[in-house]
Amino acid sequence: MTLLVDRARPGNEVALCDFLGKPAPFPVGPWQLAAALKVPVVLCFGLYRGGNRYDLYFEPFADQLVLERTRREEHLREVAARFAARLEHFAHDAPYNWFNFYDFWKTETPQAARTPDAAAGAVRDGGNA
Repeated sequence: MTLLVDRARPGNEVALCDFLGKPAPFPVGPWQLAAALKVPVVLCFGLYRGGNRYDLYFEPFADQLVLERTRREEHLREVAARFAARLEHFAHDAPYNWFNFYDFWKTETPQAARTPDAAAGAVRDGGNA
């Protein structure tokens, strides 16, 4: 199974993580799914290098994600932050590959539809990410 985890869809639960110097919303659903299915997680990054050349990178991320019920939100933020750090690494390596992040940091919601733990970093996006 392949999931894109670098941006949230409207209504997705997200964790705000530092990305290129600003808090940015990253979806937590893929991490919840991986934990529920008890499957290994491998990250894949494809970088366009010009012409017909791409570099593909595959990295083991977790043998299995475990989200303790009492620390679930904290664990999701930690996992999303680890992913954001890896994405940031590749964004620095090939900055012109990420032109479609133009509105990535737009996190305000019209009615501030945030979960109770929004202050801790997890929010329910109102459709603007």
